[in-house]
Amino acid sequence: MADNETSPIKKTDSMSPFFVSQSDSPGILLTNVVLRGESNYDTWVKAMKNALHAKNKLDFITGSVTAPNASKPAELHAWGVCNSMINGWIHNTIDPQLQPFIKYYDTAKAY
Repeated sequence: MADNETSPIKKTDSMSPFFVSQSDSPGILLTNVVLRGESNYDTWVKAMKNALHAKNKLDFITGSVTAPNASKPAELHAWGVCNSMINGWIHNTIDPQLQPFIKYYDTAKAY
């Protein structure tokens, strides 16, 4: 989503990357593929990209949706909610033995 000063955030529009459905929460498991290390990284990435695309959140990972600046507090809040949820989704698909080595990043794109 381009940084457009005249375009309001549409959190209720299911086509908006900022839309959060009632079934979305940071605790859900988006895919059964659990990252165990290099041996299944490619499979995990494909599964996560597919799941994030289905949730219309892939642009947070690719960097197409970036954090708005502080002059847009409503947009910054919406971005923060989605970013935190995506961080949770990603963290939930990482093997618990690897989780201590992969800390929660500030942005989902950092994963």
